Amino acid sequence: ISGLIIVVPDNINEEGIADTLELIQHHANNLKEATQSDPKLLVSISKMGGTFGIDTDTDFNPESAAIGGFIKTADKEWTNVICRSIDVDGASQKMVDELNGIVDQLFYTSPLETCIQGNQALSINLLSTEGATKNPTGKKLPKLGETIVISGGARGITAEIAVELASEFGTNLLLLGRSSLPDDEPQWLSGITKEKDITQAIIQNSDSKLTPKEVKAKASDIHCAREIRLTLEKIRAQKVNVQYLPLDIRDTEQVKQALETARRELGPIVGIVHGAGVLADRLLEDKTREQFSNVYSTKVSGFKSLLAASRDDNLKVLLTFSSTTARFGRKGQSDY
Repeated sequence: ISGLIIVVPDNINEEGIADTLELIQHHANNLKEATQSDPKLLVSISKMGGTFGIDTDTDFNPESAAIGGFIKTADKEWTNVICRSIDVDGASQKMVDELNGIVDQLFYTSPLETCIQGNQALSINLLSTEGATKNPTGKKLPKLGETIVISGGARGITAEIAVELASEFGTNLLLLGRSSLPDDEPQWLSGITKEKDITQAIIQNSDSKLTPKEVKAKASDIHCAREIRLTLEKIRAQKVNVQYLPLDIRDTEQVKQALETARRELGPIVGIVHGAGVLADRLLEDKTREQFSNVYSTKVSGFKSLLAASRDDNLKVLLTFSSTTARFGRKGQSDY
């Protein structure tokens, strides 16, 4: 083949997105044979209002954007392939002009993303800003006695966000994570902080012989537990109530039960911060379906679970974490 054009279905879901990944992988070797004298083409065509959903009144499925993410990744990994992500309005009365525009745009080498509205082809430009104004619209802010739910909130950047929210607003916090709530450390770990010393202590205090992989996993668990404990200590130092619950953020029933417990024990839920995420970096043609699913579903299905569980709450804050990967594409992170 000399080209692959993917018209994104309006109702695409995670399964369809994974199918599309496998379709691209199936043709990867063929497409990567591209040269300047024998160009190859990889294009996605979505229908998110002709603006990639940025400025539109059109109802669209936001998961449609995932296929454009594959295109942006391929653009970084397959440098000789002409990669284009095209978004159209999709309204029937405009389709004739838009079809002509699509054909006209196919073999341009840039921009990577093109919006087609009727007979116009537009691109997305980034604008710099000096910084956001705090609460410019005067909306109600979280306050003492209310609760904010944070996924992935016990470790990493979201843990720092959790501490700041507790300090700034005095709100109670429910932290949701994958790791089990850590027990107190054994006495033999007391005061040991250096990596090599932790590794040596694990080996010396094990009842059986461990493989290097097992030692590394146990050391990782120790660091994870310490990070969770430290986060909880920092939040409690702000004199607010905090709970940490281990669960699968993709499981809507587990999330609903966790939020119900928070309402009962911490106070009304007024905020959702979705920071949970996992990485499984592999080049586009090497990514397995399982790796894709773990990364994608944690972000997308996890967010759906939080939305479903907080449907009847009067939210003041709804915050999600994205990445420059989603905006620009990055080698190895087609799923992210």
